[in-house]
Amino acid sequence: MHHSFEKRLIVVESYQVGKSLSWIKLHLGVDEKQVRDWVALFRLYGENGLRHGHSNILGGAEKERIVRLAIEKGVGHPWAEMPNSSCSL
Repeated sequence: MHHSFEKRLIVVESYQVGKSLSWIKLHLGVDEKQVRDWVALFRLYGENGLRHGHSNILGGAEKERIVRLAIEKGVGHPWAEMPNSSCSL
């Protein structure tokens, strides 16, 4: 399902102000994995990450670039800080 930039931004902002993943799923209709992905994209790329999106299927070089960028920006592994995360690079 395609979600607009505005919807993605609302979801990320909801998460950032403390709404739980289950609340977001129930009230905004976005599953927990998608929320984690959008939050990670926002942390790495800002609004452009939400506006343009990025493929969920990343090659090894792209995964390495993302991890290096996260380390350089001081955010650590983008999924590591999220509760109940099963994502890994």
